[in-house]
Amino acid sequence: MPSNPDISVIIPVYNPGPHFDECIESVLSQVGCSLEAIFVDDGSTDDSPAILDELAQGDSRIRVFHQENQGAGPARNLGIEHAAGEYIAFMDSDDYYPTDHALSDLLTAARDKDATICGGSMVLLNQETGTFIDAFADDELYVFDHEGWRNYADDQMDYGYTRYIYRKDLFEDAALRFPARRWYEDPLFFVPAMYKAQRYYVLPYATYIYRIAHKQTNWTPRLACDLLKGSMENYRFAHEHGFIKLEDTIMHRLATVDCPHVVFNITDEEVIKCLGDFQAMLNELDKDEVVPSLRELGKRSEYLDVVVQELVDERANTVKLKQELAKAQAAYDKLKNRHEVALVRLARRVSMSGFYRRLQSVAHFFLKHQ
Repeated sequence: MPSNPDISVIIPVYNPGPHFDECIESVLSQVGCSLEAIFVDDGSTDDSPAILDELAQGDSRIRVFHQENQGAGPARNLGIEHAAGEYIAFMDSDDYYPTDHALSDLLTAARDKDATICGGSMVLLNQETGTFIDAFADDELYVFDHEGWRNYADDQMDYGYTRYIYRKDLFEDAALRFPARRWYEDPLFFVPAMYKAQRYYVLPYATYIYRIAHKQTNWTPRLACDLLKGSMENYRFAHEHGFIKLEDTIMHRLATVDCPHVVFNITDEEVIKCLGDFQAMLNELDKDEVVPSLRELGKRSEYLDVVVQELVDERANTVKLKQELAKAQAAYDKLKNRHEVALVRLARRVSMSGFYRRLQSVAHFFLKHQ
């Protein structure tokens, strides 16, 4: 590893799957800048830890750290603590860079403009169809059409942090880290980072490829709570700093895209508590105009209670029916066995009788004289 690499690329790894090789190759093939690739194994149970250790022995740019499973946020934080680069980039283990000069382009612009944060557009790759999609093409916050400075106070986005590089001195603030959450940890880092930088420099082309449609999320109550807690935390941050656009974005997402994930777990006590906490925060901030969004969740929860009860009743009836069928099958088997035993005994008794022996003699006689 170079003693002072230009860029440290931090990649959390947990059972990464079939696209990991492309991710690794994408990082290591970058030209025009010196780099170190910091892989943080987050308690993987597949063969990726051994693969990474072997790669590190053959490439001095690769550094590998292992930790018990804590989530991507703490894994990235560990990478930040060990990063030696002038700038830091973040990569997910199933994504990749669109060109072999994506990082050097960002680095050149960042140094030339003395930018704390520098990034480009994000492109989505639909893994099922193999097609590329401009991320939120109708949103200028994700697809930049010209090079230049932008002010975060004007933009107020909360997603898409992986398409940027961040000057390391930004992380001298120990509070600027990823939270130990299983979901929504990215915005809780990205928003404060952008706020601290105030402005950022952008390039008018893609600097990151994000894969979609290749994995499903199991929306457990824990993930739903992390989503609600994270949204609440960022909403409060937005309110305290006058980011009205970000407030609206968070509430719109909660009431639309994220709503099903919350509703799916609405009968969980912790999820209900998180919703109550969110409601209390909105009341505290005198945000009456957005309360109906959460009220709608409440209405849906009442409907869901009925559906859940119907499913519970149906399952109980199914279990009862299965028990009755099992009893009937056991009774049938018992009766069948009794009949089979009785038939065997009857056959034996008949075969031992004189009448049966005479019939056998007659049968042999006729067969012999046919």
